[in-house]
Amino acid sequence: MPSAPSLAMDVAPSPTGGAVGSSSSSSSSSAVDLSKYHRASRSASPVCEPVEEAAPPAPSSSSSSSSSHANSGGGGAAAVKCDKCDGKHPTDRCPHFKKERDNHPDARRASEKKLLGMASGPVEILKSSLARVVRQPGDGACLFHSMAHGLRDGSSASSLRRDICNFINEHPTLEIADSPLKEWILWDSGTSVSDYCAKMKSQGVWGGGVEMAAASHLKGVNVYVYQQSGGGYKRISCFEGPGGASSRAVRVLYGGGVHYDALELTNG
Repeated sequence: MPSAPSLAMDVAPSPTGGAVGSSSSSSSSSAVDLSKYHRASRSASPVCEPVEEAAPPAPSSSSSSSSSHANSGGGGAAAVKCDKCDGKHPTDRCPHFKKERDNHPDARRASEKKLLGMASGPVEILKSSLARVVRQPGDGACLFHSMAHGLRDGSSASSLRRDICNFINEHPTLEIADSPLKEWILWDSGTSVSDYCAKMKSQGVWGGGVEMAAASHLKGVNVYVYQQSGGGYKRISCFEGPGGASSRAVRVLYGGGVHYDALELTNG
Protein backbone atom coordinates (compact mmCIF):
# COMPACT_ATOMS: atom_id res chain seq x y z
CA MET A 1 0.00 0.00 0.00
CA PRO A 2 1.38 3.43 -0.88
CA SER A 3 1.56 5.93 1.93
CA ALA A 4 -0.61 9.00 1.54
CA PRO A 5 0.03 11.43 0.12
CA SER A 6 2.45 9.50 -2.11
CA LEU A 7 3.36 10.54 -5.62
CA ALA A 8 3.94 7.10 -7.01
CA MET A 9 0.39 5.98 -6.83
CA ASP A 10 -3.20 6.48 -7.87
CA VAL A 11 -3.90 8.00 -4.46
CA ALA A 12 -3.94 11.73 -4.31
CA PRO A 13 -1.77 13.29 -6.94
CA SER A 14 -1.42 15.49 -4.14
CA PRO A 15 -1.29 17.49 -6.71
CA THR A 16 0.26 20.04 -4.38
CA GLY A 17 2.16 18.08 -2.01
CA GLY A 18 3.25 14.58 -1.75
CA ALA A 19 1.27 13.68 -4.78
CA VAL A 20 4.08 16.23 -5.72
CA GLY A 21 3.76 19.91 -7.19
CA SER A 22 4.65 21.16 -10.62
CA SER A 23 4.21 24.23 -12.41
CA SER A 24 1.94 27.17 -12.43
CA SER A 25 -1.59 26.95 -13.74
CA SER A 26 -3.28 28.72 -16.56
CA SER A 27 -5.92 28.04 -19.18
CA SER A 28 -4.80 25.77 -21.98
CA SER A 29 -5.73 25.53 -25.63
CA SER A 30 -6.93 22.40 -27.38
CA ALA A 31 -8.97 21.29 -30.32
CA VAL A 32 -12.04 22.39 -28.40
CA ASP A 33 -12.86 26.09 -28.41
CA LEU A 34 -12.28 26.92 -24.76
CA SER A 35 -13.57 30.48 -24.92
CA LYS A 36 -16.84 29.35 -23.37
CA TYR A 37 -15.15 27.40 -20.61
CA HIS A 38 -12.96 29.99 -18.95
CA ARG A 39 -14.50 32.94 -17.26
CA ALA A 40 -11.00 34.01 -16.21
CA SER A 41 -10.43 35.08 -19.83
CA ARG A 42 -14.04 35.85 -20.86
CA SER A 43 -16.22 37.25 -18.15
CA ALA A 44 -19.43 36.40 -19.99
CA SER A 45 -18.82 32.64 -19.84
CA PRO A 46 -21.08 30.72 -17.43
CA VAL A 47 -18.90 27.61 -17.34
CA CYS A 48 -15.62 28.21 -15.52
CA GLU A 49 -15.91 30.42 -12.50
CA PRO A 50 -12.91 31.77 -10.59
CA VAL A 51 -13.41 31.34 -6.86
CA GLU A 52 -12.37 34.40 -4.98
CA GLU A 53 -10.48 33.95 -1.75
CA ALA A 54 -11.82 35.86 1.20
CA ALA A 55 -9.74 38.84 2.23
CA PRO A 56 -8.04 38.53 5.60
CA PRO A 57 -9.87 40.33 8.42
CA ALA A 58 -8.65 43.81 9.22
CA PRO A 59 -6.55 43.97 12.37
CA SER A 60 -8.21 45.41 15.43
CA SER A 61 -7.03 48.74 16.76
CA SER A 62 -5.50 47.04 19.78
CA SER A 63 -3.49 44.60 17.65
CA SER A 64 -2.44 47.41 15.33
CA SER A 65 -1.21 49.55 18.16
CA SER A 66 0.68 46.69 19.80
CA SER A 67 2.22 45.76 16.44
CA SER A 68 3.33 49.31 15.75
CA HIS A 69 4.74 49.55 19.25
CA ALA A 70 6.77 46.37 18.75
CA ASN A 71 8.19 47.57 15.45
CA SER A 72 8.74 51.20 16.32
CA GLY A 73 11.44 50.79 18.93
CA GLY A 74 9.07 52.14 21.57
CA GLY A 75 10.35 49.83 24.26
CA GLY A 76 9.36 46.57 22.48
CA ALA A 77 11.43 44.31 20.24
CA ALA A 78 10.22 42.54 17.10
CA ALA A 79 9.20 38.92 17.77
CA VAL A 80 11.88 36.32 17.09
CA LYS A 81 10.75 33.12 15.35
CA CYS A 82 12.80 30.07 14.39
CA ASP A 83 12.11 29.04 10.78
CA LYS A 84 12.91 25.39 11.57
CA CYS A 85 10.50 24.73 14.44
CA ASP A 86 8.55 28.02 14.80
CA GLY A 87 9.88 28.43 18.33
CA LYS A 88 10.56 31.80 19.98
CA HIS A 89 14.31 31.76 19.47
CA PRO A 90 16.78 32.59 16.65
CA THR A 91 17.05 29.93 13.95
CA ASP A 92 20.80 29.45 14.48
CA ARG A 93 20.16 28.68 18.16
CA CYS A 94 17.38 26.14 17.66
CA PRO A 95 17.61 23.56 20.47
CA HIS A 96 15.67 20.98 18.44
CA PHE A 97 17.33 21.05 15.00
CA LYS A 98 21.07 21.57 15.20
CA LYS A 99 21.90 20.89 11.54
CA GLU A 100 21.38 23.15 8.54
CA ARG A 101 18.02 22.88 6.79
CA ASP A 102 17.91 19.89 4.42
CA ASN A 103 17.94 20.67 0.72
CA HIS A 104 14.84 18.84 -0.46
CA PRO A 105 11.46 20.24 -1.60
CA ASP A 106 9.54 19.71 1.63
CA ALA A 107 12.26 21.22 3.82
CA ARG A 108 12.21 24.63 2.20
CA ARG A 109 10.69 27.70 3.77
CA ALA A 110 7.06 28.19 2.83
CA SER A 111 7.91 31.32 0.84
CA GLU A 112 10.43 29.33 -1.25
CA LYS A 113 8.51 26.09 -1.66
CA LYS A 114 7.01 24.87 -4.90
CA LEU A 115 5.14 21.60 -4.95
CA LEU A 116 4.61 19.24 -7.83
CA GLY A 117 1.27 20.07 -9.41
CA MET A 118 0.96 23.39 -7.61
CA ALA A 119 -1.60 25.64 -9.28
CA SER A 120 -1.78 29.40 -9.18
CA GLY A 121 -4.27 32.02 -10.24
CA PRO A 122 -8.07 31.80 -9.97
CA VAL A 123 -9.54 28.41 -9.12
CA GLU A 124 -11.14 26.76 -12.14
CA ILE A 125 -14.44 24.96 -11.82
CA LEU A 126 -15.89 23.17 -14.83
CA LYS A 127 -19.65 22.94 -14.74
CA SER A 128 -20.84 19.35 -14.95
CA SER A 129 -23.13 20.18 -17.87
CA LEU A 130 -20.11 20.85 -20.06
CA ALA A 131 -17.75 18.12 -18.90
CA ARG A 132 -18.09 14.36 -19.13
CA VAL A 133 -16.48 11.65 -16.98
CA VAL A 134 -15.17 8.67 -18.94
CA ARG A 135 -14.78 5.74 -16.54
CA GLN A 136 -11.52 3.78 -16.64
CA PRO A 137 -10.66 0.26 -15.41
CA GLY A 138 -9.66 -0.10 -11.77
CA ASP A 139 -6.75 -2.39 -12.58
CA GLY A 140 -3.88 -0.49 -10.95
CA ALA A 141 -3.27 1.48 -14.15
CA CYS A 142 -6.26 3.83 -14.02
CA LEU A 143 -4.08 6.97 -14.16
CA PHE A 144 -2.32 5.68 -17.27
CA HIS A 145 -5.66 4.70 -18.85
CA SER A 146 -7.01 8.18 -18.09
CA MET A 147 -4.02 10.04 -19.54
CA ALA A 148 -3.94 7.77 -22.62
CA HIS A 149 -7.62 8.55 -23.21
CA GLY A 150 -6.93 12.28 -23.07
CA LEU A 151 -3.82 12.11 -25.26
CA ARG A 152 -5.64 10.38 -28.14
CA ASP A 153 -2.31 9.61 -29.78
CA GLY A 154 -2.64 5.85 -29.97
CA SER A 155 -1.08 5.26 -26.55
CA SER A 156 -2.40 2.46 -24.39
CA ALA A 157 -2.07 2.40 -20.62
CA SER A 158 0.79 -0.11 -20.79
CA SER A 159 2.70 1.68 -23.57
CA LEU A 160 2.29 5.03 -21.84
CA ARG A 161 3.52 3.56 -18.56
CA ARG A 162 6.60 2.18 -20.33
CA ASP A 163 7.30 5.44 -22.19
CA ILE A 164 6.97 7.54 -19.04
CA CYS A 165 9.33 5.26 -17.10
CA ASN A 166 11.91 5.38 -19.90
CA PHE A 167 11.61 9.18 -20.01
CA ILE A 168 12.16 9.51 -16.26
CA ASN A 169 15.14 7.15 -16.41
CA GLU A 170 16.70 9.18 -19.23
CA HIS A 171 15.96 12.63 -17.72
CA PRO A 172 16.65 12.39 -13.97
CA THR A 173 17.86 16.01 -13.82
CA LEU A 174 14.82 17.50 -15.57
CA GLU A 175 13.63 20.33 -13.32
CA ILE A 176 10.03 20.18 -12.19
CA ALA A 177 8.87 22.91 -9.80
CA ASP A 178 12.47 24.00 -9.16
CA SER A 179 13.73 20.52 -8.27
CA PRO A 180 15.11 17.73 -10.49
CA LEU A 181 13.01 14.63 -10.97
CA LYS A 182 15.51 12.51 -9.10
CA GLU A 183 14.97 14.61 -5.96
CA TRP A 184 11.20 14.24 -6.16
CA ILE A 185 11.64 10.48 -6.53
CA LEU A 186 14.10 10.23 -3.64
CA TRP A 187 11.84 12.35 -1.44
CA ASP A 188 8.72 10.39 -2.33
CA SER A 189 10.00 6.83 -2.47
CA GLY A 190 13.46 6.86 -0.89
CA THR A 191 14.89 5.03 -3.91
CA SER A 192 17.09 5.78 -6.89
CA VAL A 193 15.63 6.73 -10.25
CA SER A 194 16.58 3.38 -11.80
CA ASP A 195 15.01 1.36 -8.97
CA TYR A 196 11.90 3.54 -9.01
CA CYS A 197 11.42 3.11 -12.75
CA ALA A 198 12.01 -0.64 -12.60
CA LYS A 199 9.20 -0.94 -10.06
CA MET A 200 6.88 1.51 -11.83
CA LYS A 201 7.14 -0.48 -15.08
CA SER A 202 5.34 -3.36 -13.38
CA GLN A 203 1.67 -3.60 -14.27
CA GLY A 204 -0.57 -2.79 -11.32
CA VAL A 205 1.78 -0.28 -9.67
CA TRP A 206 -0.08 2.97 -9.13
CA GLY A 207 1.09 6.16 -10.79
CA GLY A 208 0.82 9.68 -9.36
CA GLY A 209 2.33 13.14 -9.45
CA VAL A 210 5.76 12.13 -10.74
CA GLU A 211 4.20 10.29 -13.68
CA MET A 212 1.86 13.17 -14.53
CA ALA A 213 4.76 15.65 -14.43
CA ALA A 214 6.85 13.40 -16.66
CA ALA A 215 3.95 12.85 -19.09
CA SER A 216 3.45 16.61 -19.46
CA HIS A 217 7.04 16.99 -20.69
CA LEU A 218 7.19 13.75 -22.67
CA LYS A 219 3.98 14.51 -24.58
CA GLY A 220 4.09 18.32 -24.55
CA VAL A 221 0.71 18.69 -22.84
CA ASN A 222 -0.71 20.14 -19.66
CA VAL A 223 -2.13 17.51 -17.31
CA TYR A 224 -4.95 18.98 -15.23
CA VAL A 225 -6.30 17.11 -12.21
CA TYR A 226 -9.87 17.73 -11.05
CA GLN A 227 -12.00 16.64 -8.14
CA GLN A 228 -15.79 16.62 -7.98
CA SER A 229 -17.04 19.73 -6.19
CA GLY A 230 -20.70 20.67 -5.86
CA GLY A 231 -22.23 20.81 -9.32
CA GLY A 232 -18.96 20.61 -11.18
CA TYR A 233 -15.29 19.72 -11.17
CA LYS A 234 -12.68 21.80 -9.39
CA ARG A 235 -9.13 21.82 -10.70
CA ILE A 236 -6.77 20.88 -7.87
CA SER A 237 -3.46 20.37 -9.68
CA CYS A 238 -1.72 21.42 -12.87
CA PHE A 239 1.31 19.78 -14.46
CA GLU A 240 2.43 22.11 -17.23
CA GLY A 241 4.33 20.96 -20.26
CA PRO A 242 7.22 22.89 -21.83
CA GLY A 243 4.78 24.96 -23.91
CA GLY A 244 3.04 26.37 -20.83
CA ALA A 245 -0.50 27.67 -21.23
CA SER A 246 -0.48 27.14 -24.99
CA SER A 247 -0.16 23.37 -24.66
CA ARG A 248 -3.08 21.02 -25.22
CA ALA A 249 -4.82 19.89 -22.04
CA VAL A 250 -5.28 16.34 -20.78
CA ARG A 251 -7.83 16.23 -17.97
CA VAL A 252 -8.14 13.53 -15.32
CA LEU A 253 -10.59 13.22 -12.46
CA TYR A 254 -9.25 12.17 -9.05
CA GLY A 255 -11.79 10.01 -7.26
CA GLY A 256 -10.70 10.86 -3.73
CA GLY A 257 -8.64 7.88 -2.63
CA VAL A 258 -7.85 5.08 -5.02
CA HIS A 259 -8.96 5.90 -8.54
CA TYR A 260 -8.63 8.21 -11.55
CA ASP A 261 -10.99 8.57 -14.50
CA ALA A 262 -10.70 10.59 -17.69
CA LEU A 263 -12.48 13.95 -17.85
CA GLU A 264 -13.26 15.59 -21.17
CA LEU A 265 -15.04 18.72 -22.31
CA THR A 266 -18.29 18.34 -24.19
CA ASN A 267 -19.48 20.47 -27.07
CA GLY A 268 -22.64 21.54 -25.27
